[in-house]
Amino acid sequence: RIVVSNHPIDTVSELTAENDLLILGTPRKDTLKTILFGTGKDKFAVKATCSVLRLTINI
Repeated sequence: RIVVSNHPIDTVSELTAENDLLILGTPRKDTLKTILFGTGKDKFAVKATCSVLRLTINI
């Protein structure tokens, strides 16, 4: 399913209620900003109403 939204984090929170697992995959980008303030994928994981599997690709 493809979903388009102006508020992706809230939309993911609503849609994960229908599922058992959310899989997030992103390339590794550790900067001081992401270490201190987190990233969008962190916000998705916190808002999800199901289990979350986070995969990081080392490039």
